[in-house]
Amino acid sequence: MSHRRGTRVDFLESLRGPRAPWEEVVSAAQDAALAREVALTSSVTIREVDPVSGRDRQKACDVPGAATLTPDVLAEVRRPVSYHGMRNYIGRMALPSVDREAHAGWFESRNEQETYRDLLLTRPITQMTTQPLRLEWPFASGVRTHVPDALYVTVDGVVTLLDVTRRARLDSAEAHAVFVLAQATATALGWRYELRGELSAQHPQVMTDLSSE
Repeated sequence: MSHRRGTRVDFLESLRGPRAPWEEVVSAAQDAALAREVALTSSVTIREVDPVSGRDRQKACDVPGAATLTPDVLAEVRRPVSYHGMRNYIGRMALPSVDREAHAGWFESRNEQETYRDLLLTRPITQMTTQPLRLEWPFASGVRTHVPDALYVTVDGVVTLLDVTRRARLDSAEAHAVFVLAQATATALGWRYELRGELSAQHPQVMTDLSSE
């Protein structure tokens, strides 16, 4: 069941220190070399699941340490809020796993729900989890963070970091910068990055090339 407290549930400790101003973040995202530098020096914070006890613990990884992560070792880092009159449609759905029984993940909108269904029908996915980790990007003036929507692995062993958004959101320079940096970080991790918009009647709106080069 979802929570009805009026606020989203975050399972990770909040970062201390200032937030980088958006002007600095957007500027870095517009320069491919700077975006790569930010990605390579980023941190990844997770809730790591112990396969024996099933308990989890917060863990911070650098890029090399995070590169070997898979969905089955990750617990969700946050949980969406539910309240009377809310506009978003949220819920849980069954997701594939190798090591976990009755595994499920959250979706925070119909757009996410439909995207996950499409992926599970069209991709040979063996593991998938939602709200998988927190990306933490260092800048001169502070830090910016982002929680991607999902992480999945296909039968060929390729790991994909996924964000789902509305196409209209890309008109925002701040949102576009976040997705550019997420793509750069996925590349630094040796993963694919996929950004999806609303599904059309015929096929998903896939927007993966955010390169500023």
